[in-house]
Amino acid sequence: LLSVDSMLGKIFRVNVHTKQVEVWFTNDLLKKQSHDPLMPGINGIRRSAVDDFLYFSNTDRALMLRLAIDPFDYRPKGQLETIAKNIVCDDFTIDHMGAIYATTHVQNSLMRLTPVKGGEYLREELGTLADGLAGATSCVFGRTYQDRT
Repeated sequence: LLSVDSMLGKIFRVNVHTKQVEVWFTNDLLKKQSHDPLMPGINGIRRSAVDDFLYFSNTDRALMLRLAIDPFDYRPKGQLETIAKNIVCDDFTIDHMGAIYATTHVQNSLMRLTPVKGGEYLREELGTLADGLAGATSCVFGRTYQDRT
């Protein structure tokens, strides 16, 4: 199990069988930058079923990040990459095509980041405060296999 610490800017690996905890990954981009106690650094974390990457949001820095992971032992490999800037994302989910659906909490919206060529992402606002998304903090697809999209 991987768990983020939003204040320390670290990702911990928790062995649920032995109850051992170790730092799995740390990087300055995971840390918060401001002194606002209500604004977390690294916040959301998701493994994509589409590629061998782990995705992260850093709310305070308004970044979406990703890190390649080894498909066999799930250890980090390569460098941490910034895939989107200027998105105050709280939490997110990733669909079966690799699009990221992000809740923006303080901006009261749901955004979709769709991968396009060259590592770029098309940004679309799918819902706002007018649609009832006041303080949206998390999103997920439905409960069944048919709901995955």
